[in-house]
Amino acid sequence: MKNLIISLLVGMFFPCMLHSQYNRIKTDPIDFALSTATVQYERFLPNQWSLQLGMSLTQFHTVVWDEVSVSVTGVGVTPEVRYYFRPYASSDVPKGFFGGGWARYNTGKGTFDLESEGIHTDMMDVTAYSGGVLVGYQHIIWNRLCLEALAGGGYRSSKIEGRMAEAGEKIFFTRSGFIPKAGINVGIAF
Repeated sequence: MKNLIISLLVGMFFPCMLHSQYNRIKTDPIDFALSTATVQYERFLPNQWSLQLGMSLTQFHTVVWDEVSVSVTGVGVTPEVRYYFRPYASSDVPKGFFGGGWARYNTGKGTFDLESEGIHTDMMDVTAYSGGVLVGYQHIIWNRLCLEALAGGGYRSSKIEGRMAEAGEKIFFTRSGFIPKAGINVGIAF
């Protein structure tokens, strides 16, 4: 059993050692200012393509006015496929202009408190699906530091449901529409 596990680990990581620089782990520093932690893993494939998987966690509580407060927690998963316009050789570090498509699933819970009116919403549930296209540029500094800027847009469909605690009134609505997508990512290449 031990040999099987070692063989699997070597089989998974040996190609990465042969082709260094074909992996990226990145984060968006602007997300941290918005109380969201984002981590993305990008793996380069042959023929100028790459696949990326991003995970995000949001958690914040804020007082909007003196007696109004909002709390939100949520998670998101974002798969992405990219095509790099600049061909790279097996010895080259993939970088440059890219275009791609993305999809996202978000789920979260939130509360809204208005103390002066005695209104409290018990855990509203939010689920959102979105997808779209993007363009960007990825640059590598010192063969390890990855900097990237991207912009694009897409379509989102959200479902929000909850209950007003005082009145027992259910809340349910959906929202759909076009959304912008922009980001600045910093990471390491390995």
